[in-house]
Amino acid sequence: MAEKKTRGRGRPAGSKDNSRSRPRRDPLEQFHRDVCDVGLIAFYGATSTTYAIIDVLWNDPNLEFIATDPVEQRVANLTRYVGAKPWSLYRYEQQGHRDFVTCGRWPVIVTTEEWHDRVVRESQAGTTVILDTDILPPEKDDD
Repeated sequence: MAEKKTRGRGRPAGSKDNSRSRPRRDPLEQFHRDVCDVGLIAFYGATSTTYAIIDVLWNDPNLEFIATDPVEQRVANLTRYVGAKPWSLYRYEQQGHRDFVTCGRWPVIVTTEEWHDRVVRESQAGTTVILDTDILPPEKDDD
């Protein structure tokens, strides 16, 4: 005669792991939540990550973008790309890279790894400098 295993009363016990995992916020959503009150984001350097950040943040009509790059061709390509978006005439501006950081007019500057040291060194006290890969990590290739 086989003994039948009886189940106890109530809900079955869950895992014994006491550490609770909290949902991780998307870094881009967190960045948008932090700077949405500022309304102005400056970009120093133009890479594919810059394009992706602008694509996502363009949906917020309250944000304005200012961009520069010491390599003029990169910022010219970014300007052409953003110029095709709606309302770009009122929300996007391109400036020269000289005195862009030292003028202290930008509350938030998003920069690339290439120019990060220079921007941090030249930035004013009230300016927040953020690396673009901290906002939107680069996609990994599956090669």
